[in-house]
Amino acid sequence: MAEELQVIADGATPERVSRPKNSPWFLVLLAFVVGVGVGAAFVSPPDPSETNDGIEDGIAAPVVETVPQITESGLAEAVDGLTGSIVVLSESASGRFSQLFWPANDPLAISVVGDGDSPRADLSGQIMAAVETVPGLEGGVLATGRSSGLEPVAFGVTSYRWHDGRAGILSFTTVVDDEWRLWRLFGDIEPTLVATAPLEQIGQGLIAAWGDWGWAVQASEDQIILLTPDGRVKTTHAGVAYGSTGDGWMVVINDRVQLVSGGGGVQNLPVAPGRIGEVVWAATSPSGEYLAMAGSEGVLVTPINGRGTGVIEFDIDTSGEFVWTQDERFIVAPVGRGVAFLDIARGVRQVLLSQYSVADVVALGG
Repeated sequence: MAEELQVIADGATPERVSRPKNSPWFLVLLAFVVGVGVGAAFVSPPDPSETNDGIEDGIAAPVVETVPQITESGLAEAVDGLTGSIVVLSESASGRFSQLFWPANDPLAISVVGDGDSPRADLSGQIMAAVETVPGLEGGVLATGRSSGLEPVAFGVTSYRWHDGRAGILSFTTVVDDEWRLWRLFGDIEPTLVATAPLEQIGQGLIAAWGDWGWAVQASEDQIILLTPDGRVKTTHAGVAYGSTGDGWMVVINDRVQLVSGGGGVQNLPVAPGRIGEVVWAATSPSGEYLAMAGSEGVLVTPINGRGTGVIEFDIDTSGEFVWTQDERFIVAPVGRGVAFLDIARGVRQVLLSQYSVADVVALGG
C-alpha cells in the first residue's frame, strides 16, 4: 500500500506549509468563572451479601463514592489518594474552550483559550492545539499555543497528534491535490515536511500515534502503516492503534488485543475486548504493568504478563481519551460534562462534574 511513500531527503530544503491568511480563528482573552458542581455516578454501592465479597466472575466490583465539594485547598481533598495535578480542556456549547488547571493542593485556575474543535494538550498540559472547521475548506485550520491564546499554523489539516514522549512537539497531516503530506512541528518553528504519498496509497492517512520511534498511521478501519522516525515505511499491521507510550509500544485491537512496537514487534494479550462493547481507547500504564480499555459499556483494567493484582471493570462510559497518573493509582477520563477518577487500588470511581463538556485530560506528576 505505502511503497510509493516519498521521504524528504536529509539536507534537502523541505517545503513549508503556508500559514493561513485572514484566518477565522478568534482569540479570546476574557475574565471567566466556571461554576463547578460535584457529583457521583448514579449507582448505589453493591451489597456485599449479593456480590460474593465484591467479586463476581473474577472481576472486582467497584465501589461508588460521593465526592466532597472541591475546596480552596485543591483537588487532593476531593479525590482521596491523588498526589499530582491535572489539566482539563473544557468546551462550551459555542465552541469556545478553556484550560482548567487543578493542582493537588492549590485552588483551581481557569483560562479561556479560544475557539476550536476537539482541543488537546501536550504532555506538559501547557501547550494546546485545536482544529477549526472552515466551510469550503478540505480539512481544518490547526492552531497551537498556550493559555494566552492560539495562533494558526496550518490549513487543510486532516489529523494531528502530540508526541508521546516529549512536550511541545506536534505532528499533523494535510491533503493537497490528492497528495497526503506528513508534517512535524516544534514550537514556533515553521512546520517541516517529513513524507508524502498519493492519497490512494495511504488511505485515510490519520495519525494514530507517534514518537521518537516513528509513526502509526491509520490507513483504514482495519489497517495500520508503521513508519520509521524519518518517515519511511517499516511495515503494515491489521487493526486499530491506540495509546502509544514513549518506548514505542501501542495497543492494537483487531480480532484480539495486542501490544505492537514501532518496529513491528507483536505481543498477544489474553484479553477479550468485546466484554466492554466497542473499544474507543486503550493504553498501558506507565510501567507497563496494566492495560486499560474503554468501551461503550465500561472500562476494563487487567494485569499484563501476570503482573499486578486482579481485574477491575468500571461501569462508566468515557467520552474521550483517558490517561494514567504516573503512580498508576488512577485512570483519569473525560465523561461528558465531567472528569472520572478510577482508583485502581480501591476499585472506586469518583466523578467531578463541570458545566461544560470535557474534551481532554492530562495528568501531571506530584
